Amino acid sequence: CLRGGTFAVAVPDVDVVVSCSPAILADRLCSAGGGRSRALQGHRQLQKAALRAITDRLIASGDFKFRRSAFSAEEPKVTLLAADGDIAVPFDIAVNSPAPLHNGALLTECGRLDARARALVLLTRRWARDRGICHA
Repeated sequence: CLRGGTFAVAVPDVDVVVSCSPAILADRLCSAGGGRSRALQGHRQLQKAALRAITDRLIASGDFKFRRSAFSAEEPKVTLLAADGDIAVPFDIAVNSPAPLHNGALLTECGRLDARARALVLLTRRWARDRGICHA
């Protein structure tokens, strides 16, 4: 049973952001590739390579299932399912992505201004996600 999906689509409520220095990330990715020098130029390419490596390891563990990737999005991310018996929890994973943090800060500020504003934002986000209108 997928939670939050009117059309049985895995719509994540959870964002996992891996934060790491780009220099360390590039070094680890190159060393994991058998010492071959990978031409990881640019922040976006580094994000994508790291996401692929992380996704491969999580899928190989057998505890997670791949749902979709959004490598062409402004901030690349992958949606996975953490399944335990009949319960599956979808989540997005990204590398060095500020968007989830900005969304959380904005939601917090809306709540400080008026508790009803925060509730309205959450209700609207849930409504849009349940209808597949956007990946809000």
